[in-house]
Amino acid sequence: MKVVYLAGPGDIIRTFNYWREGINDPNELNITYSSQFFDVCDEMKIDAYIISSNKRKDTLKSGRFNIEHRPNRLSKESGLKYHAGIFLYTIGLIITIVRYRADVLIVSGGVYWFLLSILSLFGVKIIPSLHCTLYSNYKKRSTVNSIIDKIDSLFFSSFCYSIMSASFELTRQIKKIVNNTVPIVEFLPLYSSSTFASIKEASFDGKQLEIIYIGRVEYEKGIFDLLEIYRLLKKSGINLKMNICGAGSMLAEVKENILVMDAAADIVCHGHCDRDQLTALISKSHLFVVPTRTDFLEGFNQVVVEAVLSGRPVITSDVCPAMEHVKSAVLEVKADDINDYVQKIQDVFEERSLFKSKLNACEKEREQFFSEDNSWKYGLKKLLLSIQSSSSKAKSLYLKGR
Repeated sequence: MKVVYLAGPGDIIRTFNYWREGINDPNELNITYSSQFFDVCDEMKIDAYIISSNKRKDTLKSGRFNIEHRPNRLSKESGLKYHAGIFLYTIGLIITIVRYRADVLIVSGGVYWFLLSILSLFGVKIIPSLHCTLYSNYKKRSTVNSIIDKIDSLFFSSFCYSIMSASFELTRQIKKIVNNTVPIVEFLPLYSSSTFASIKEASFDGKQLEIIYIGRVEYEKGIFDLLEIYRLLKKSGINLKMNICGAGSMLAEVKENILVMDAAADIVCHGHCDRDQLTALISKSHLFVVPTRTDFLEGFNQVVVEAVLSGRPVITSDVCPAMEHVKSAVLEVKADDINDYVQKIQDVFEERSLFKSKLNACEKEREQFFSEDNSWKYGLKKLLLSIQSSSSKAKSLYLKGR
């Protein structure tokens, strides 16, 4: 069996180099999907071509693995340039897949789905591995995107062997499209319990509350809402400190705003952090805030889960589908409602019993993310074994017929 995996924008060459040394990528808290893919191919003796849209163009060939970083140079454009970029990028990928003579394609996004239907002419079985919701429950789609959505719906219902889904909300959206004509395999992000072993237990003495934000520093991720939340809480007299972990296009502006607010002693921007830096900062924190706005089509935001695995309550809204999977440990707010975020943080600060109840809930929610039976790897392997088995039966029947 020959498999192509379109893996998204991650640095899969870096992850592969760690994987072949038997090490989980130290830049990530989770066990990456690409390393899970390498595991499956290794166990099943599958030849694979893995392509990432990572901005650093690069290639690596090692044993049964061909790995390529193939950036889409127009992905940050808008309007017709953006759509032209995805169109041309998808066509280029299709040519590669056909030339590689792939039996199976696993694809997580960054393409025009409907174009992939061409691959059915070459006998390629397609498995979309979806992490982001297909549409926003808050934002109306543009006319162009609505047309593309309808065409994509035909692709999902008619040209897919199976669809892998990262969240309950995503599964509900897929079912509306495919009407039970395509099997759906759900999965959760996978973690090693040892990653969180060094994180100290949360202990809040009622004096200074430490909040941590982990994610891209962008407007739509709610970073400026976070600054306003801080301002309102300080005005109310709460002793507060914030650690912002992540990089992004708004980082310089956020730092300027912090200086203007005279809050440099309380709000620290750490930039991109590796695993060791994150675990050290989480150990000092009491609470995660994930303030993603309705402007953003959120995927399974793993920070919501990582908060719970770290033994910290998390404040977020249903813009993050991950919330539904750890709901008992979440303080849910109304999307984009800064005052609701402020109120929930005040509740934690003032009600020690609330904080303790959420800590207990974290403990109950943890185990599902340590189990390989819930993992992407487990679901993918079952699908590939099914394809392998059906191919063997078809070959056997063909030989008997001859």
